[in-house]
Amino acid sequence: MTIFRQWPRRWLLLVVGIIVVLEALRGVEAAANGRFQFAQAVYSTTEDFGVAYITVQRSLGSDGRAAVYVSTIPGVGTAVAGRDDKPLFNVSLVWQDGEDFEKAIYLPIYNDGKPQESPKTFTLNLHDSIGADINPDRNRTQIVLVPPSNLVPGSFSFMDAAVTISEGTTLTVPVRWIAGTTSAASVQFQIVCKSACSPGDFELITPLTQLLQWKRDDYPANVGNRTQNIVLKVPDDGLYELSENFLLRLVTVVATEGDTIGTGVVGDIGEMVVTIAGPNDVRAGTLQFDADCFPDCASTKYSMFAGGTARVVIQRRNGNDGDCSVTVATQDDTALAGLDYERFERTLSWKEGDTSDRQIIVKSLPRPDPRLPVRRVAIVLQNSTGAPINGAHASTTYVDIASVTNVFLGDVNFAAREPLESVLRIPDLSFIELASRNTSSRLQLCPSVRMTEPGVLTVAIQRNFAAFPVPIHVTVNTVAGTATPGVDYEPLTNTVVAWANGDSEVKQIVLNVLTPPNYDPRPRSFWLQLSDVTGAIVGDCNVLEVVLVGIAQGPHIQSFDLDMALGSLTLRINVPVQASTLDVSKLLLQSGPFVLETHLHWKFAELRRTHFVTHVQSVEPANSSPPPAPQQRIECAHRVRNAP
Repeated sequence: MTIFRQWPRRWLLLVVGIIVVLEALRGVEAAANGRFQFAQAVYSTTEDFGVAYITVQRSLGSDGRAAVYVSTIPGVGTAVAGRDDKPLFNVSLVWQDGEDFEKAIYLPIYNDGKPQESPKTFTLNLHDSIGADINPDRNRTQIVLVPPSNLVPGSFSFMDAAVTISEGTTLTVPVRWIAGTTSAASVQFQIVCKSACSPGDFELITPLTQLLQWKRDDYPANVGNRTQNIVLKVPDDGLYELSENFLLRLVTVVATEGDTIGTGVVGDIGEMVVTIAGPNDVRAGTLQFDADCFPDCASTKYSMFAGGTARVVIQRRNGNDGDCSVTVATQDDTALAGLDYERFERTLSWKEGDTSDRQIIVKSLPRPDPRLPVRRVAIVLQNSTGAPINGAHASTTYVDIASVTNVFLGDVNFAAREPLESVLRIPDLSFIELASRNTSSRLQLCPSVRMTEPGVLTVAIQRNFAAFPVPIHVTVNTVAGTATPGVDYEPLTNTVVAWANGDSEVKQIVLNVLTPPNYDPRPRSFWLQLSDVTGAIVGDCNVLEVVLVGIAQGPHIQSFDLDMALGSLTLRINVPVQASTLDVSKLLLQSGPFVLETHLHWKFAELRRTHFVTHVQSVEPANSSPPPAPQQRIECAHRVRNAP
């Protein structure tokens, strides 16, 4: 019994032994075929290199033919498939019987042209092997795209170490990013208060975060220095203050953990001194010539006789802070330096607190000729320091120099009829400008001319107070208005009219009024003007208006076509029509029998009107032997509508 009880245990041990032997034999077979694995767990390359070199091994055996597939694992890593690398899908590697060497894979790497600031990774996987197993500890490998070694964050710097601004202005401070090759950069700045501080003396407008940021894509590729701005506003606080200042300082951004590139450095000019100019709100006053009021009134004008002097007053008004000075100088107007007056240029000065007036003396030179008109010399303020000069109305004054005589040389006007008689006959002449009594001691009506047809226009020019033995010259020019020179009239340019000593005749000038080539119903006008007179002055009637009314040739019938077959009369007008109506035109025709080739007889119907341009007069058939008809006049009223 004991022997039979031990048999089951022995059979169990035998079965276990057989299984162990079979497993051992299987391992020997597997070991003989080898197994697949990546040669390295990590491969590295760069975008500039453009390829990743990966090797796959068959180790621990080479019996039989074997193969394995290689693929990219989607979504694993930071590299973007198709943009950073060419993804692999079921790429097969095959070993023949007895082959155990490494197989290479060349994987294309793409360069997107943008700076790479951190490593990019993706992973390859071995799968679906045939004829050999895959080593589970080396069935994956990681490819790392390493950033290039020349990637640098650059430096940051102000353009100037110091700047000065005034109150009531805005300050823009440029900051440069220099020699950076990264895609983006940033730097912080600090505002350090000194004698000036925010918010009372200045205010930061932008960026409020006190962080300047750059993106390289926002600038051209060939630009080495890229600029961002700090903008500050300096208000005018209305207080008297001396110069104040504060600092702007650049500070690098703290790098994040694992950042191998860095955040840049502060360059040569990392600190700027901003000075607010002073003293501020100084009441230095304003410099000007004497005037009836300050600051809007014009300066006082002066006069003197030839050989005399004029005293001109210069003022400092509305403030006395600080020293100031101004240069006073003469300038020729109608008077000439050295002939009519003594030229001078002088600098006047005021001390702080001084607002007393300054005076200068203008000396004129004697010229006994009574025929000389009044001459004028200009006095100007210029080159001021410490205080501004008032506007042109008060920074320039004039001194008139008159000859020592009571002789009045008279004036020159366009000749006119006695206006008092015209006013009494036609009271409503308010639209006509009347000359004043200070020229000829009589009421004078300024003339105007109205022309209704082309031709020669004769204009008279008169000289008042002609008994004095003074020669006079005056220039006559035409001034274009709505009329066109050379089209509506022949222009006059610098036409001189002269009177000799004692000459009292009325002078005449001739002007040709032309026929315009085109029709225009509107009145047109131009002027004759007297100017550049010597020996006298121009009077109030120195401008003559010439009005052209109906000068252009009116439209009329130039030719016609009479079509008896169609029963229509077509008229042709001589000029292009721009008016809304056309005057009545008359055409005399012989009304009598007319035989066509069709043996029909025609005659004109009774007198009638039409309002159409082309369809004028209809005709109708008559009897075969009509009596002779008298002459008839066909009157046509043409209404031209919307003619070009």
